[in-house]
Amino acid sequence: MHDELTANRIAQIPAPAAKEPGWYPDPLGSTRERYWDGSWLELTRVPEVRLARPVAIPNGNGQPPKKSLLSRVGLKPAAPVEAGATGPADKAGRKRSREAAERKREFFASPAGRARLSYGQKHDVFQCHLPLTRSELVVIPGVVGTAPLITSDPVQILNSVVAEGWKLKAGSFFWADADGGVVGYYMFKRSPKRHRKMNDPWKGEPEELR
Repeated sequence: MHDELTANRIAQIPAPAAKEPGWYPDPLGSTRERYWDGSWLELTRVPEVRLARPVAIPNGNGQPPKKSLLSRVGLKPAAPVEAGATGPADKAGRKRSREAAERKREFFASPAGRARLSYGQKHDVFQCHLPLTRSELVVIPGVVGTAPLITSDPVQILNSVVAEGWKLKAGSFFWADADGGVVGYYMFKRSPKRHRKMNDPWKGEPEELR
């Protein structure tokens, strides 16, 4: 009975002023935060406490050392190409490096790639969206020891997010526009028990998943 009353109260609460998906102070008056994604969800959390950033030791130029986003989650940036390399083999190597770098960039812009980064940064919640009425091919990782896969199947793409350590909690669907069609928005909650060791899709040739 209490849960039903709470759900009714949530349904009557107006949208936040920003009208952007995210965490907001609980409109029911608790000390927690509640998630809004077009409607208020029954998903709350303890507000995050932002700690002061540690002081970085400057490098030789007096500037603090830079740390890439990929290095924070255990990924190494591509090694630089040595200057003066002009032979055919070197050109082929540079081409392969550029192609691998582009595949890596595309992966970390995909739902599974962003989910991997978010998991590595120990986020509690992850959200992504997928077009449902038009096909977009996406490269998703496979289990370590297998090839990455190419697919446009939303279910396979969502499964690739789950494999990165997330549990699907909610989904909603919107008509984007005349060209975009229906778009699905999905909310995930961090779930270490669902995390699997997946390969890096920019390494090796992907196989088409039918």
